Amino acid sequence: MRLEQWSVQYAICSAYAAPERRGMKIVGLLVDHPLHPDGKRIKTSRVVSATGRTVRTQSGSVYELGDIDPAYRAYLDEQGISYNREHPIKVRV
Repeated sequence: MRLEQWSVQYAICSAYAAPERRGMKIVGLLVDHPLHPDGKRIKTSRVVSATGRTVRTQSGSVYELGDIDPAYRAYLDEQGISYNREHPIKVRV
């Protein structure tokens, strides 16, 4: 499975939020999923690990990251946040 035109979304950071509602999620267009049509927009469960361009979520799904959303990339540039194409996601433990 692959996510195209993806961006990062941070979940609720309140100490009172349930653990599954905290952390980083990815929003993007799903490609090559056996049950869903290509191009379906999804939000993943919390990202628990990332190696290179592969991310694993709390639900156990594994996604390859395709192209980043151009608007999200522009936002990163405006904020002075570096973007590494080979290792685009950093998971904080």
